[in-house]
Amino acid sequence: MNTQGETNGELARQLKRANRWHTQEKIALLEALSARFGSGVLDVVDQVIEERARRFGMIIAQREGASSVDDLIRILWEPERAQGLEYTAERLPDGVQIRCTRCPMHELACDIRQTEWMHRLVCAADPHVVAGFNSKIQLRRTKTLMQGDDCCDHFYSVKA
Repeated sequence: MNTQGETNGELARQLKRANRWHTQEKIALLEALSARFGSGVLDVVDQVIEERARRFGMIIAQREGASSVDDLIRILWEPERAQGLEYTAERLPDGVQIRCTRCPMHELACDIRQTEWMHRLVCAADPHVVAGFNSKIQLRRTKTLMQGDDCCDHFYSVKA
């Protein structure tokens, strides 16, 4: 007889397989479009990612009635721990430094050998989510796991 934990574990495995398949199919489509229509496809992808990310940031800020750096971390980062995201957050005088050392999206990208596309589809959206969330918050990032670095170093601060 299945326990609730076994059922939830199987559901999580099925969702992970579906996400992997969906991601591979999306990237295959983008590669085919790029091969057929050239680098202009990349510009369109970047534009769509920017617009959707900015809208997402605005929606969550409005839905949560939130606007601070602490709110951003609580809403966007904390829930991802349950999905396997590992990071530390350090409060500094001029902002909050996050150092992410494990990311399920990076693991998926490595598994399907698509870090370049996943950087474009996932990581490149981050500054636009922040801008949509609160245009006074800025994100500085110099490293990403997706680009082969040892961590993602997100630094959030409030513009003067």
